[in-house]
Amino acid sequence: MGGLFEQWSEAGSKDMQQRAYERWNRMLAEYQAPPIDPGIDEALLDFIARKKASMQDAWY
Repeated sequence: MGGLFEQWSEAGSKDMQQRAYERWNRMLAEYQAPPIDPGIDEALLDFIARKKASMQDAWY
């Protein structure tokens, strides 16, 4: 029976950062935006447009 190192090595010896990156990419690829009521969406877009128009552009 192999030890943990052998299992890790056989699995491609991926570190935590590599595994997290792969999982994040998989989650991003599988993401589906939840449905939104068209009226609410339109109201939000209108609010954003009005808010942006009332503010000066910032350098940051």
